[in-house]
This record gives sequence, C-alpha cells and structure tokens, in this order.
Amino acid sequence: CDKFGVLFIADEILDGFGKVGTLFACELYQIIPDILLMGKAISSGYFPLSAVIVKPEVYQAFLGPTNKEAFLHGQTYQGHPIGCAASLKNIEIIERKNLVENAREVGQYLGEKLKTLLNLTVVVNSTGKGLLRSVELKDKTTGKEIPYLTGVKIREKAYELGLICRFQVNSLVMSPPLILTKEEADQIVDILKKTLVEAEDSYF
Repeated sequence: CDKFGVLFIADEILDGFGKVGTLFACELYQIIPDILLMGKAISSGYFPLSAVIVKPEVYQAFLGPTNKEAFLHGQTYQGHPIGCAASLKNIEIIERKNLVENAREVGQYLGEKLKTLLNLTVVVNSTGKGLLRSVELKDKTTGKEIPYLTGVKIREKAYELGLICRFQVNSLVMSPPLILTKEEADQIVDILKKTLVEAEDSYF
C-alpha cells in the first residue's frame, strides 16, 4: 500500500480490543493502518458506539484547506457522553484486569484443546487467534462439505448444551469473552465434542 499510495484500512470491529490476544489484530502483523475502524468491543456492547482513527495526513486530507473542501461527516448522537463514558470505563477495566493478556493466554489454551477434535470424522481443521476461534467441518469419509442445514442443526445442538456459536462457511465460529477461564475453555471443547460425536451418529 505504501509503495503504490493506497490507503490501508483495518476493519477491527470484530476483533479489536483484545479478542485476538493483542489490542488490535494489525499488531500481530506489525501493520500500522492508515485508517482503523472500531466498534462493538469499544464499549463491550454496553452502549452502541463506534470510532474511526486515521493518520494525521489522512485527517488533513479530510479537513481540507477550506470548509467547502472539507470531508464533512456528522450525526445526531455523535460524541454521546454516556457512550464515551461507558467506553472509557470499559477500556480502563480491560487494562486494569489484564484482559488482553488473558485472551492471549486462554486463547492459546483453547486453540490447543480444539485441535484434539481433529480425530473426529467431521473436523478437518481448527483455526483462529486468541479468543476468536473456528472449527472447520467436512465429512472426511466422502470429502464433501457439510450441508448448510446440517451445520445449523449442529450449531443448535451446541446452543442447547450451553455454547453460543454460529455456523458459517463450513465452520463453527465462536468468540467467547475476554474473561474466559481455562475451565470454561474446557467446557467449550467438551460441548463441541459431545455435539459433533452426536452429529457423526445422526448425519454421517
């Protein structure tokens, strides 16, 4: 992007504020974006708030030499004081309780535990960073992908057993909170194993 003068935009709405074990995912790859998008986790979902951070040169381009040439953007609830207060407190708690470090440590533990599911007939891969994880499903005996409705039924069974996840692009995707413990990570894997073993008996 730097070589060809292209702005690098990092969408950190899903994985920002510690979810992948660093404050922002771009840190994992030593990338400094020109524009950084944030939302959801900036307030831990307690208040609808989002933000955009830009490099000084991008800000100056938006500002323009005169008001007529400025890139104007505003909305009624912009800079909402309650939202900003909630977000500041949220960030303070994340820092004080070392939740980014917890996400990195427990996330690595969860990732290792999820790999134990690879011996199941329907699990072909486990990927992710920190506490943003997925288990890829495929019928190993036939090499065929899991039908969407079958994936939905598997997800629903996991939900019945207490695990919130979603079925997307042949994978069960989960994003547990930053406060997850290793014991709770074990519960996640136990629920997934029970769900997938039952799926093997029912659908394959």
